[in-house]
Amino acid sequence: MNRIFFVIFLIFNFLTVKSQTIHQQAYYFRFLAKVRLNEKWALQAETDYRRFMNPDRVWQNFNQLRLHYRLNPHWESVAAMTYAAVWQGSLPVPEWRPYQSIQYQHSLGHNWSSAYRFQFEERFIHHSSKTELTEGFGFRMRPRVRWLVSKVINPKWTARFSEELFYHTDNGFNQTQTWLYIERQLNHGFVLDLGYLKTFVKRSGGGYFDRDNVRLSVIKNFTLKNI
Repeated sequence: MNRIFFVIFLIFNFLTVKSQTIHQQAYYFRFLAKVRLNEKWALQAETDYRRFMNPDRVWQNFNQLRLHYRLNPHWESVAAMTYAAVWQGSLPVPEWRPYQSIQYQHSLGHNWSSAYRFQFEERFIHHSSKTELTEGFGFRMRPRVRWLVSKVINPKWTARFSEELFYHTDNGFNQTQTWLYIERQLNHGFVLDLGYLKTFVKRSGGGYFDRDNVRLSVIKNFTLKNI
């Protein structure tokens, strides 16, 4: 099953590379707080700030709240709400994005694990011209499918690789995301996460954006005392 997913994603990556592309670079800063409520439920809050390089300018800001429910050791469901601002020049364009996801994960042995996630997003994007917001919101639905593999190197270090495919239900393929990142466990529930992200994003005017991104994350884990 893993090989089938991997071959499919490689084919999509190859097709996008062959198309007309615009190359861009960006960097992200992210803070993620994880609160374990009990054995089944967890709450996560995230803020993500993104900027383009060459020239350096603001690109996106995401704020997200997620509620996780673990059905059993392998299955987990999530309901979430995202507020995003995406800059078009000097104009930040708002987007509200509720979504739902289901994930299956299992051990591969020898400190390796794999996970599959299906996510369905409802995107409400504010109408805008090139210079100002206009009345109303547009609506789009976007399914996403991700494959993730993780390797626990030792109690302090974990490496992860993921490949994700995005679709819009109205016009098909939207983008691919390929992640490679490493996590370092720190004291007092803190984790540092440094990752590289390769994205191919379909452009509305034809062709694709080919983006190289780096992300630095600070993660804080909280556990309620009565658990």
